[in-house]
Amino acid sequence: MRLSVLIPCYGTASLVGRLLKSLVPLAGHGVEILMADDCSPDGVDKAIARALATDAEALAPYTRVLKNERNLGLASTRNRLFDEARGRYIAVVDSDDYVDAMPMLAALSEAESCDADIVAAPFFTTDGAEKVSRVAIPEDYDLNRLPVHVKSFSLCNKLIKRKFVADNGLRWFDGLNRWEDLGMTSRMYALAPDIKVVTDGWYRYVIDPARPTLSTFAREATVADRSAITLRVQEWMAERGLSEKYSEFLTALKFYAKGGYLRMPVDIKAWRSTFPEAKASLTSPAAVPLLYRLAFMMLG
Repeated sequence: MRLSVLIPCYGTASLVGRLLKSLVPLAGHGVEILMADDCSPDGVDKAIARALATDAEALAPYTRVLKNERNLGLASTRNRLFDEARGRYIAVVDSDDYVDAMPMLAALSEAESCDADIVAAPFFTTDGAEKVSRVAIPEDYDLNRLPVHVKSFSLCNKLIKRKFVADNGLRWFDGLNRWEDLGMTSRMYALAPDIKVVTDGWYRYVIDPARPTLSTFAREATVADRSAITLRVQEWMAERGLSEKYSEFLTALKFYAKGGYLRMPVDIKAWRSTFPEAKASLTSPAAVPLLYRLAFMMLG
């Protein structure tokens, strides 16, 4: 098996058919589609079955659909899907987005030809209709210089060698469903993998103003998960003797983890009390834009 596409599903019964239709060209190319219904209340399992019987019928022989006995959340569901995967490479796709399958297959061939640990590509944001914007990605994956931004730490625009993930014991952090991509990719980058950057992107990240994305939650919950991810990544690096090497990245991560407190309504007290030790390195992180650093210094 060349590639396993991992798709957690929750609350996307009206959208998952679009995704499956976009994956149809992958049929017969050594690709398996692994989906998991995370106890979605909107009948996403039935929507998947309908799509596999109609527009995406060609995918049916290559698709497995799992059903969580209870709602596990995005991170744990991805772990379950990873455990089921058989492909040499994995791709992670959110069920409210879609792909352009041909560039995805081209990237897979590139990964196989150079035996890359990770293939990364630009991706596109879209309103699901006419408006499409290309998002450029970094060429250099030195953690200390990467902006803490979706373009640097997204998983969905990457093909990742399954053996690389398994051999290094990498898992999504169970129960932490915001910054779950960053929690995984930051540890991957810290291991200095062979990353191949290609120019043709396949991922279409849908931003619908009328519908919150899967990663949009209340501020307190978001800051809590981001802070927990930051601590888990810091602990992981400490266990491997990487804390000093990536100290600038960890400082930048702390700034961004608590950044939600600077959004309206601003909570300066909470901002100051969260990761106060980050102030000691306020001017150093290359990954923190100068404007942010100046604002942080003024706030104390």
